Amino acid sequence: MSDTDEDENVCAICWEAFTQPKFLRCRHTFCKSCLKGYLKKTENSTEIKCPICRGTQKLNKEGLDGLLDNYFAHRRLPDQPELLCCSVCFEEAILKTCLHCLEKHCPTCRQSHKLALKIAGESCEYDADSESDDDTPVDFDDKDLTDEPNVPFSVLMSGQVVKTQINVKLISAFKVKSMENSAEEDQNPPIYTIFPKGDNRFLIIINVGPEIVEYEPDGTEINRLTFSGSISDMRETANNRILFVHPKDPFVLEINGQNRITIFAQCKGCRPITLAPFQDGRIAVAGFVIPVEEKEEKEGEKAAMLIIYDKAGKMIRELTEGPDGPILRFPMGISVSSFNNNICVADQDSRCAIITDENCNLIKRYDAGRTFREFRFLWNPTEFAPIAVCNDPDGNFIVANTADGLLHVLDPNGTFLGYILTKDAEGFGHPAGIMMDDKNRIWLGDRLDGKIRIYEISSYKNSFDVRDSEQSPYHRFLQNR
Repeated sequence: MSDTDEDENVCAICWEAFTQPKFLRCRHTFCKSCLKGYLKKTENSTEIKCPICRGTQKLNKEGLDGLLDNYFAHRRLPDQPELLCCSVCFEEAILKTCLHCLEKHCPTCRQSHKLALKIAGESCEYDADSESDDDTPVDFDDKDLTDEPNVPFSVLMSGQVVKTQINVKLISAFKVKSMENSAEEDQNPPIYTIFPKGDNRFLIIINVGPEIVEYEPDGTEINRLTFSGSISDMRETANNRILFVHPKDPFVLEINGQNRITIFAQCKGCRPITLAPFQDGRIAVAGFVIPVEEKEEKEGEKAAMLIIYDKAGKMIRELTEGPDGPILRFPMGISVSSFNNNICVADQDSRCAIITDENCNLIKRYDAGRTFREFRFLWNPTEFAPIAVCNDPDGNFIVANTADGLLHVLDPNGTFLGYILTKDAEGFGHPAGIMMDDKNRIWLGDRLDGKIRIYEISSYKNSFDVRDSEQSPYHRFLQNR
C-alpha cells in the first residue's frame, strides 16, 4: 500500500483511523471529535476551514452534525475502556477529555465540570462519546442564582464545605385530602411515600395508609384506593415487581397483576418500615428489631436492622449491631445509589444518615456537621432530623431534614456535597417523603400541612476551588474576627 493510500485511511488531525468520519465540501475527511477540537480554536463557529486545503465551508444550525458522514472511510474500532486517574479527584475510572480545557475527568467530576462551565457561559463537550453524555439544557436564570443572603443561617454555621448549591423553583403544589379524616378538617395527614406509577401519574400514600391516592403532577386526583391495613412504603423493582411493607407484620408483600397480595419475603425478627430496590432486582429493607420475650427493650431504647434480599426474596445479608451498639434506631427512609449500590438510611432517632455498602458494611454516619460543631464547642442553630431520602440520576443521595426543611446532597459514599435551596416563600416546609421522578423533578410530601410540592432544578452554583474544611465559610469567619 502506498503512503498516499495509507494517509487516506487516517484522520489528518489525530493521525489515527477515523471515528465518526465527517467530510467537508472539499472531500477531505476528519474525525468528528477532531473537528470539534479544531473548531473551538477558531473565533468563528459558523464556518470551518479545512485543515488541509484551507477551503472554507459554512455550517448550518446543526453545526458539525450537519456535515455528511463518510461511510467509506476506514473506521477505528472502539478502544477498550482504560482506567486512569481523574484530573480532579485522582480516582481511577474510565475518563473522557474535556475539549474546553483538555483535562481528563471521571463520570462524577465530568457532570460537575459541565455545570461549572455552563454557569460561566462556556460550552462543554467531551471527546469521542460526548453525544452519549447527558447534555440536557438547564435554565440558568440569574434570578435563580441565590447568594449569601438567601442561604439559611444554619447552613453558614454548619462547619461543612459547600461544594454545590442546587437551586430549584416550585412548579406545582396541592393538598392531599384524606377521606378517613374528613370529620377532623383541621388535621392534615402526613405524606411519607410518593410512588411513580407511570404515564406521568403518581401514587401518594397518606400517612401509613390505608388510603392510596393517584395524582397527576398538577394535583388532579385520578383514583383512590383503600387497603385493609396500613402501608409504610412501596417500591417497584427492576423486574417490575411492586412491593410494599406493612409495619405491623414481619413481611415484604407483593401486589401482582390481579391486585392479589402475596408474601415476597419474610422478615425474621424485624418489622419492616421502608424498602428500596437495587438495579439487579435485589431489595434493601430497614425496620425495627422485634425484641425477644426474655430480652425486652429498655425504656426509651430502640434497635433497628437492615436486611438485603435477593430477587427471589431470600435473605442474603443483615446489619444490626455495631461495636457501640445498634447502628440503626428508627429508620424512616432508605435509598440505593444507582452508581455503586451503596445504601443510605435516614434514621430519625440517631439524627444521622447511615451509609453502608451493598454487603451491609458501615461506610459513614452523616450528621450534618454535628460532630464538627460539638468538637469545636459551637452552637447548633438547628436540629438534623432526617426522615426521607432518595437518589438522583447520578447516584447521589438527597436527604430531607424535616426539622428545617433543608435538602442535603451527599455523594454515593456519603460525603457531603451541598444543599438544594429554593426562593419559594414557603420553603420546603417539613418534608417527610421525597422522590425524584424521571424528569428530574423533586417531589416532597409534607408531614404537617399534608401538601405535595413539586420542584424543578433552575440553576446550580458550584465552588470547585474549595478543597478542605479549613477553607469553609465558618473557618474564614473565625480567621477574620
